[in-house]
Amino acid sequence: MGSKLFEGIGLISYSAYLWHQPLLAFARLRSIDEPSNVLLGLLVILSIILGYLSWKYIETPSRNKELLSRKSIFLYGTIGSLIFIAIGLFGHFTKGIPSRLTPEAKAAIFAIGDKNPRQNECHFGAETFPNPQKSCVLGNKNNLLGALIGDSHADTISFALEKKLESKDLGFLSLTYSGCPPVENIYRADAPFTNKCFEYNKQTFKYLLQNPQIHYVILSARWTLYLEKTRFNNTEGGIEDGGDVFIDVVINGEKKTSDELTRKSQVNNLYKASIEKLLKAGKRVIIVYPVPEVGWDVPQRLLKKLLFNDLKSPITPSYEVFKERNAKSISALNEIPNNENLIRIKPDSIFCNTYVKDRCVTQVNSKVMYYDDDHMSNEGAKLVVDEVMKFVN
Repeated sequence: MGSKLFEGIGLISYSAYLWHQPLLAFARLRSIDEPSNVLLGLLVILSIILGYLSWKYIETPSRNKELLSRKSIFLYGTIGSLIFIAIGLFGHFTKGIPSRLTPEAKAAIFAIGDKNPRQNECHFGAETFPNPQKSCVLGNKNNLLGALIGDSHADTISFALEKKLESKDLGFLSLTYSGCPPVENIYRADAPFTNKCFEYNKQTFKYLLQNPQIHYVILSARWTLYLEKTRFNNTEGGIEDGGDVFIDVVINGEKKTSDELTRKSQVNNLYKASIEKLLKAGKRVIIVYPVPEVGWDVPQRLLKKLLFNDLKSPITPSYEVFKERNAKSISALNEIPNNENLIRIKPDSIFCNTYVKDRCVTQVNSKVMYYDDDHMSNEGAKLVVDEVMKFVN
């Protein structure tokens, strides 16, 4: 530990520490894609070099009382702090100086918060949740005719659906629970203690099946994720964050752990069985098929592309990748026999191979269709809800 090398590293370590954080942070902010390991390595080396220079020419001289007195340090420190406070207050009171933003940038920033404004009130995901009859009503609570059930993908269409229901003087229950497909006798095998999907769906289906007032049932979920387990990789550099998410079956109240082949087969069967059960009870069932995943956080990536004036290549994942990724879950939903009360809404027919050949769009004109990498914004949800409402009278 008495080595001159270690001693030198120790002397500059704090300055190097102060340099590395902004260098690595701004590299990520100023890169459209994740910075390469080579670039990050070079920035680490640069932070050591800058650390040495700032130690030698800033840190060491500042300790010299003949050059800088305690009074001078406090004076300059106070002036610097006041300058930063003034900049912060100016940004705060001008609300981020919106005049500096292009219409495209404003649309991207708007999309980040363009989600169901009643999400905190009506969307659940913890151990406690209300009985169905005490859940939120979308539209007219005095003319309750249907229910929306599913996970956070169901919640994404909730606000657009509510607006349409209000215009028709109709009411639907909002029965959405995060990370939980609307399927009986399944549980979240990756989160068996924190997620109460089995319990939530048990009470939800019991209520729907016993309540003749509920004529319409809209089911929306991230069907493929629960079946395939892995997060989305668009094969073009867009890889969704997070660990595996998957469901397994509950038989006679006992949560099972199955091998992959058995698990997928049983989950497929339960997808079909739950929907057929609703149909048999006389419900008009509207299935919203998988929404195209993107892999990139759409508003954030759009803002970075605007920063680099890179608008020639829009953010569009491959339609072929979507079809490969969702083949099994779509096949399971397609195997449900046609029925006059069964409606199939396919978001890929709206977003994919329509505006751009062989690609799935994330923007239509200047409107951003997603608020992250897989959840539709209210703007995107409007297009799906327009199709849904063709079958709600």
